[in-house]
Order: sequence, then C-alpha cells, then structure tokens
Amino acid sequence: MSSQQSKRLVSLDILRGITIAGMLMVNNPGTWSHIYAPLDHAEWIGLTPTDLVFPFFMFCMGVAMYFSLRKFDFKFSPKLALKVVRRTVLLFLIGWAIHWFSHLMYGLAKGQPWAVAVNNLPTLRILGVFQRLALCYFFGSLCAIFIKHKMLPWVVGGILVIYAVILGVGHGYDFSLDNIVARIDNAVMGPDHMYHESAGGYSIALDPEGILSTLPCIAHTLIGFLVGKMIIEHRDNRYRMARLLEVGFAFILLGWLLHYGIPCSKKVWSSTYVLITTGLAMSVLALLILVIDVKGHKKWCHFFQAFGINPLSLYVLGSVFSIIFGAVTLHKSADFENPDPVKASTLYTQAAQQGIAQAQNNLAVAYYTGTGVDVNKPRAVQLLQQAVGTDTLPKAAAHYNLALAYMTDNTAANDVQAVQLLTLAADSAMQQAQFNLGLCYDFGKGGLAVDHKKAAELYSLAAQQGLKRAQTAVEACYSDTLGVTARNTFNDLFITDMTACDTIAGKQLTAAQRTYNSAVALAQGAGERTTVHSAVFDFCKAVTTDETMASCLFAIIFILFNWIFGYILYKKNIIIKI
Repeated sequence: MSSQQSKRLVSLDILRGITIAGMLMVNNPGTWSHIYAPLDHAEWIGLTPTDLVFPFFMFCMGVAMYFSLRKFDFKFSPKLALKVVRRTVLLFLIGWAIHWFSHLMYGLAKGQPWAVAVNNLPTLRILGVFQRLALCYFFGSLCAIFIKHKMLPWVVGGILVIYAVILGVGHGYDFSLDNIVARIDNAVMGPDHMYHESAGGYSIALDPEGILSTLPCIAHTLIGFLVGKMIIEHRDNRYRMARLLEVGFAFILLGWLLHYGIPCSKKVWSSTYVLITTGLAMSVLALLILVIDVKGHKKWCHFFQAFGINPLSLYVLGSVFSIIFGAVTLHKSADFENPDPVKASTLYTQAAQQGIAQAQNNLAVAYYTGTGVDVNKPRAVQLLQQAVGTDTLPKAAAHYNLALAYMTDNTAANDVQAVQLLTLAADSAMQQAQFNLGLCYDFGKGGLAVDHKKAAELYSLAAQQGLKRAQTAVEACYSDTLGVTARNTFNDLFITDMTACDTIAGKQLTAAQRTYNSAVALAQGAGERTTVHSAVFDFCKAVTTDETMASCLFAIIFILFNWIFGYILYKKNIIIKI
C-alpha cells in the first residue's frame, strides 16, 4: 500500500470516526424528554445535524466499498460472491440479535419470566440500521460488479428521479398510513415488526429503515462508491479537494432548490435528502483531506481514529452497552414492585363486581386491549356501559372509552351515540375527548354537520392542556381553511387509546375501593428502580444546572466510555471486520 493511499484512508477513517461518535451521541441522551435541539432528529420534514450522521456513514461505506471491491477487479467470482453474501447475512444477523437482546433485557427488567422475555420473535423488528447497511452493501456491490462504472451516475440519477415520482404520487411526504412507504411496509412486514414514527403528537407504523426507502439509500451508497473511484484514480490531493467541493456544492444547491417540491426528509430518505447529505459529506471529506493530508495536522485525529478503525464493531458494542445500562438494576426502593397486569385484572374484577365504576372502566380497558386477560371486546363494552350507568364520579373516562368502542369496533358501531358520549367527556375538560370531538366536527362524523370553526375551538381547548396533536391541529387550522382535513384522514388522527382511571383518594375507603387501589398499583407498578443509565444521569444532573445540559453530558460520557475500548483496539492494531 502506498503512502498516498494510507493518507487517504486516514481521512476516511476520521470521517467514519466522527460519524460513529455522532451516532452514539444522538442515540444515547440522558433522557429523551430533554434533548438539545441539534441532537434531535427533525420530526418529519426538515434537516438537523443529527440527521447527517447515518447518511454520512452510508456515504463512507460506499467509498470503502470501492476500495474493497477493487481488490477483485470488480469482476464476479465465487470468492467475491461469498464475501458479499457473508457480510450481508452477518449484518442482518447482528441487527436482529441487537433487537432481540433489547427485548430480552428490558423484558427481564420488567419482571417477565425468562420463557416470555426470550420469546420475543412475534414483535422483533425486521428492518433497522444494520439491515439497511446490509441491503445497501449487497445491492450496491451487485451494481458495482455487473454495471459499467461509467453508467453508475445514470443509475443513481434514475433511482432518485423514479423514487421522487413514487413518493409524489403515493402521498410519500404525508405523515399518514396512506403514505406509500408505510403501506408497503405494513403489507409486507406488519406493524408488529416495524418501527413506529411519531410526529405532531401521534404515532403510526412507518419504518424509517423500511423496504421502499432502501431504494434511494442504494443510490446514496453508489455516490460514495463513485467518490472512492475518484479518490483512487486521482492522486493529487488538491484535485480531490476541488472535485469534492465542486460536486458537493452542486448537490447541496440542487437539493436545496428541489426541496420546495420534493421535501427533504430522513424518515422517507427523500431524493433531496440524498443530494444534500451526500453533498455535505463530500464537503466535509474535502476539508479533512485539506487538514490531514495537505496541511499535515494529525494530532487531533487520534480520538476519532479510534472509532474510525473499527466503526461497525464499536457501534455494535455501543448498542449493547446502551441496552445493558438501561436494563441492569443497581437498586430498588423498598416499595418497588413490577407491574403485574394479570393480578391487577383479578383485583379489578373483584372491585368491579362490587360496583366500583373506576374498576369497571379499567377492567374494560384490559379486556379491550388484552392486558392481563384475553381480548373480549363485547365484555369490555358491557363493563363500560355499567360504569356509565352508575352515579359514581368521575365518569369522563368511561364516557370516552365507550365512545371509542362504538367508533372503532364494528360489533358496537353507533357513531351518533359515540358523539354524544364524546361530548359528555369533552364537557368534563378531557383533552383527548375534546380533540376527537373536534375531528368529528371537521370530518362530519356521527351525524354532525361539518363545522371547521367548532372543530378549531375544540382543538384549541385540548391544545391549551398540552395535547401536542391538538397543537399541531391548531397550526393546520391557521394555515388552511380546511384545517386538518386538507392533508389527513379521520383515521390518521383519531386517538384510539383508551384511558384508565387513577387511584381513589381519601382516608376512609371501603374494602372494594382499597381493592381497586391495589389493582391500580399492580397495573402501574410501584416504587423506583435505579439502573446504570439513571444513576449516571442523576450524576450529570447533579453537576449541571439544566436537564438538557445533563442529557448532553451523559451522551459525552457514553461516547468516552466506548472510546476506551476503541482506543485499546487502535493501539493494539486490532481490526474487527464486520
């Protein structure tokens, strides 16, 4: 290997190292409720610094892929086929293993029996970060082997144009289950095997590493591959810098100009997202070549080089540490008790039989969702009707839950009565009921005439209580006279989660009420559990004055912890190939 190639690879290692450190940082804040804004993903459309880390790594993988396949002269052979298939399968297995391990550890932490925690395949996520790396490596390698390299820019352009058209005609930029990305993933994998994205206060089964959105990611990898080709073919660092800056700036400018019609979104890996992020990656790589190879400033590199030499192995290690830190218990308070929905349902049944309306409501929720008991929706409706018919207050939750049962269950469909129940719950200032009733006015459900003004008033009431989805709806009402109906369907927005009642307060409670309170405690769990993660975060909060700063400090500590292992491998010149 020539010295020039070694220097070139150092620049790539540093870029990979910066990227891996960034991935570990953004994936491991102290708390997800207080994240420093630049370290959080854009909710749906848009771009933050955090949205750059994964595409930068995809770009680096494409560059390195050229170096790797060049050893085989880009010609198909049994040895090359074995290498590509082996790495693809290995990446898939690693991705599945991490998800399985996460379910196992957190299941055990919640008190699940080993046999239950270990058998989490029915909810195992099929696709993810490692699976996306695997697919892009596999199909990118096939393109590099079987397609003439001078045709690859046309392949990249064709993929990005076709994908933009598919998203355009398939509602691909709408946060909705009508989005073609979500439709394909739900049809092929099913919602239980997918990541659920959240935006505007509600969540849907839409996987950011899904099937269709892998297509532009392959083009993303091929762009990196072509950059690797340019680096190998041109040994003059100044030419490399100029070329990277020229093409990078062109990509950024083109992506920026097109994003008005083709929104930039990581969640669907839009074509403009590919252009902007690869353009930025080229620009950063050019800067690294200037600093490291031209100017010779290398002392600062050692920290990131420790990550860059073994990027994937350290990312795997970081993922495992993150799971262990969050699941392993250091201390439990004296009153700690894991949730036990089965025992809770037994106690709810006893209290419900003695006429406790709150118990009837909560037992109905258990029957409707299958929590602690088998799903029995007719029984759930019967219990809710009993709760609504009693004189016990408050009844807002029972009104609301029965309305949901009427509107979402075909065996109990009575939209007119559901609207009446929602009105009663909304009059009790229940924010979910106010929002759902607003939707009924917006879409003319349950015999109501369409009334966008009344809907906006109800959204405002719910928004004032902090319901994020209602706040988003209010913004939509201000931006369009049709409000939320302009871009969404009723089923996209309607809140379907039932509400459980809390404990009954008071010093002189009946035996039935005490039984009910015990059931609530069993359903929710009691006491506090200190994990490695929470202990370190508590330390961070103690040395800072702000939870957001504490969250950032935790992420930095986590990176440094992982860096220790990377530095040991780096100093011992150990490279773990994945």
